[in-house]
Amino acid sequence: MEMVSLMKDGMIEDWEMFERLTEYTYKQRLHALPEHHPILMTECPWNTRLKREKLLELMFEKFNVPAMYICKNAVLAAYANGRSTAMVVDSGATHTSAVPVHDGYVITQGIVKSPLGGDFITMQCRQFFEEKEIELTPACLVASKGKLAFSTTRYVLGSLFCR
Repeated sequence: MEMVSLMKDGMIEDWEMFERLTEYTYKQRLHALPEHHPILMTECPWNTRLKREKLLELMFEKFNVPAMYICKNAVLAAYANGRSTAMVVDSGATHTSAVPVHDGYVITQGIVKSPLGGDFITMQCRQFFEEKEIELTPACLVASKGKLAFSTTRYVLGSLFCR
């Protein structure tokens, strides 16, 4: 089985997969009819008008939503912190951005975006630990630590701090 993402650079790239995911969400998770619920969706500050129009067309024509509002995620982040004017710094898995928001509007000319994100930092840390010959327990094993023997956990932690 191949894992693929329906998003690229914070924008919907695979519209067919997005449609299937939306159908699944309404039917299997929400057990709701989309025509009974208005929608609020967020978008990245650099989303294109064409993609926004395609999203609106899909939601209104395929899912028959009664109303829909698309808002820049940086604006909502500012509002969530009680501000209508802010510099929103967002560091995700694939990129980091700084987005100026003034009175609830994104100042698009001021957006600064870097392709360095959490995945890059993780890769750099992994490379550093490998060079130092530090063995790490994968996060999935730490999350299910009940399955790890105590002595194994103590050995891994001990090897981290004793080198």
